[in-house]
Amino acid sequence: MKLSVGRDGAEFASDRGAVAGLYHFDNPWKPYLAPLNSPAGHNLMLAMSHDHKHQRGLMYALRAKDVNWWEERVVREGEAIGVVRHERLDAVRTTGQTLSLSHTLLWTDQAGALDTFREMRTLSCSETAEGFAWRWEAKFEVLRDAELVLSQWAHPRSDGSKVNYHGLGFRFIRDFDGAFKQTKLIVDGAETTVDEAIGARPKVVTLTGVLDGFEVAPRAGVTIRQSADHPLFIMTEPYPLLSLGPSNLGPVSFRKGDSFAEDFQFLVFDGEPPAGAA
Repeated sequence: MKLSVGRDGAEFASDRGAVAGLYHFDNPWKPYLAPLNSPAGHNLMLAMSHDHKHQRGLMYALRAKDVNWWEERVVREGEAIGVVRHERLDAVRTTGQTLSLSHTLLWTDQAGALDTFREMRTLSCSETAEGFAWRWEAKFEVLRDAELVLSQWAHPRSDGSKVNYHGLGFRFIRDFDGAFKQTKLIVDGAETTVDEAIGARPKVVTLTGVLDGFEVAPRAGVTIRQSADHPLFIMTEPYPLLSLGPSNLGPVSFRKGDSFAEDFQFLVFDGEPPAGAA
């Protein structure tokens, strides 16, 4: 494989020239991965749609009590607009079976007055017989006392609890819209529904959909594995969004000097989920 690094982005590609994804590591708001392609070249992520410009394909974003890194605008009185600033590249592997890029990020607000986290993130990718295999690893140093909070748009459940949508977020293309009745959701090996899955703490989640615009519509999807037990947010209507994050069932508090880590692996594939992927 080959990794091509530019001023603010890096392209991950196979030795046959197929682009696995483009990682925008120095975006003014936050780093994100889009497009995210299957081996056959089908992009599965929608970045900056007309109705949700802050949803940037595949991204990691949180919301604290006084800073919002997800919406990129003030949506609650008294909060600042957050930015995740690229500080430096730490390591890059540009050739080989596995490509990787590591960089340091500062989570702060637009004014630079609320430095909250310093993150060391590594994104890696390899091509396997099943598809493009990615790994998203991060280590966070907490720079000040902070509380992660739920959004006012967190999804209500029948028991009165709410499920939040922050963390590692996948904004899928509109082909994965549940209104088309073509999506398939598999959680820890069992096919299930959105209503049953939301709020669960899965180890493995797979979402597939049918890609329109082809004479014979192909199917493609993503399987995500997490090392933590983050609650799952999943919706397919009115648009498809999947996320796994630490504050998805309730507030989480940190003290200055704390640390935490994230580790996600995801496989982007064509057709049905590979054996063992689901």
